[in-house]
Amino acid sequence: MGGGAPRMLRTRTKDNAYDVIKLLFRYWLYGAVPASLIVAYTNLFVGNAVLHDYDPELYEPEEDEFYKYPIQRWLAKYIVEDPKVTYYKQIQQLEIAMQFGRQVRFTTEVFQLQKLEDEGMIPFFDHPVVSRDLRDELDAWANQNNFAERPSER
Repeated sequence: MGGGAPRMLRTRTKDNAYDVIKLLFRYWLYGAVPASLIVAYTNLFVGNAVLHDYDPELYEPEEDEFYKYPIQRWLAKYIVEDPKVTYYKQIQQLEIAMQFGRQVRFTTEVFQLQKLEDEGMIPFFDHPVVSRDLRDELDAWANQNNFAERPSER
């Protein structure tokens, strides 16, 4: 029951590569034309920066005011981070690292003292950590440097 109506025929497209190139060019223009218009506007109407003499006591220029070209100034003002802020972030990271190092040194010292004294929250060993001779030397050193007395052995 075909009915004799015209049939839809499948045909091959003429050139897929040409269509892809057309689309790529179109999408490239979507970005290139506005960007070139913005660059042309800033170069023609805004212009380059001119440095003037100023009194440092009355005015402190911002970091972005030192750039000559307007696009560089805009990038320095809105996109790139201020060098002062970057400096303070690095200083903060160094301080945190120093605090962490101090804390690690303190906790290892406490851990070692707890092992020497056989005291602390965790019973480390049933046997003494150091030999009796070394304990005598440590006691002599502690007495010489005015440390508190060791508690009696168990």
